[in-house]
Formats: sequence, C-alpha cells, structure tokens
Amino acid sequence: AYGDCQIEYYIIYVKYDPSSRNWPPVADAGGPYMGKIGEDITFDGSGSYDADDNIISYSWNFGDGSSGEGVNPKHHYSHEGKFTARLTVTDAEGEYGVDEAMVYIDETPPTVEIEKPKERFLYILDTEIMSLLFKTRIIGGITIEASATDTISEISKVEFYLDDELMETDYEWPYQWYWGKSSFGNHVIKVIAYDSAGNSASDEMKVWVMI
Repeated sequence: AYGDCQIEYYIIYVKYDPSSRNWPPVADAGGPYMGKIGEDITFDGSGSYDADDNIISYSWNFGDGSSGEGVNPKHHYSHEGKFTARLTVTDAEGEYGVDEAMVYIDETPPTVEIEKPKERFLYILDTEIMSLLFKTRIIGGITIEASATDTISEISKVEFYLDDELMETDYEWPYQWYWGKSSFGNHVIKVIAYDSAGNSASDEMKVWVMI
C-alpha cells in the first residue's frame, strides 16, 4: 500500500476447448487448369480440409453455367475463353468454405514478332542507324528483341534460334537475347513463343552480319 492507495493483482485463468465449436472447412479448388474445346478436364478439390474432418459435400460451379459434385469431377467446355471455377465445401454442421480457380480453354496460338532488328535496317554496335533497300545488316553485337502476347492464357516462354540452333530461352518480358558471338555472312534469326496452353507461333528474319 502507498498512502491511501492499495494495489492488488489478480490472475484469471480461462480454459478453452477448441473442439467445443465447429470450425468452417477450407476449400482448395486447385488449378489453374488448361484445356481444349471438348476435352475433359479433371478438377481437384483434394486440397480442401476441415479441422473437424467432417466435409460432406464438394460442389463445383464451372463458370460456364454448368455444375458438378465430388472431389475430382470432370468437365469439358464448348468454346474458348477464360472461366472461373468455384468450389464450395460444406461440413455436417452446415458450415462452408469457398475457393476459385482459373480455367483457360485456349486453341489460339499467341502472336510473336521480332521487334529488333527491323526489316531492311542497318545496325552498328546495337544501334539502329538507317533504313536500307535490302535485307538487314548488322555490324557488331546486337540485342535481339521480340514481343509476344496471348489473348486467353499467358506466355510461358520465348525461344531464340540462330540458323535453327537454340540460343536462348526467356521466360519473362522483356523477351531478348544478346548476339555477341563472332559471326559473318548470312543468317536466319527465328523466335518461337509458347503460351501456357501449349500453343506456339514463330517469326523469323534473314540478316547479314559481321560481328
């Protein structure tokens, strides 16, 4: 006690039993999923779980007006596009969890273009100098640059070839490869882009070089 003030301390113990309440389940829709028109896709909700180990239903909305049930249902789509599949898992007490996964139905190749060098231009030491009336001339090392896009899925990689020999694989934008190895004469630069659905497209250019 300090003067007329008395300080007292109390410790309160609370016992909590987590099993005394029902915890909602956690849904896992898996994915992303890739496929072709009319091709069965197997969905995977096996990553879902419940603290009480009491999930009784797996309900799917496939994003195209169709639905399904089960841990691993199969479904196919009738047209290309991006779809959002939604999984709802419910336990015996009526608690539920929801998760979504993207579905890409893609049969369209990506677009790819060699942006540097340009057709019928002169490059010296990686710098564009002037336009030409004949095929591209390259003197000194140069950075080969390409653009690649896809309207449905994503670009997974871009490959750079020199005379059909793979020189570089780039997985992220900007897509480029530095050509600095000693070379002379006529060559063919080729670029192949792949999307995440496995479609591919290519572009190529004939050049004369002195590196």
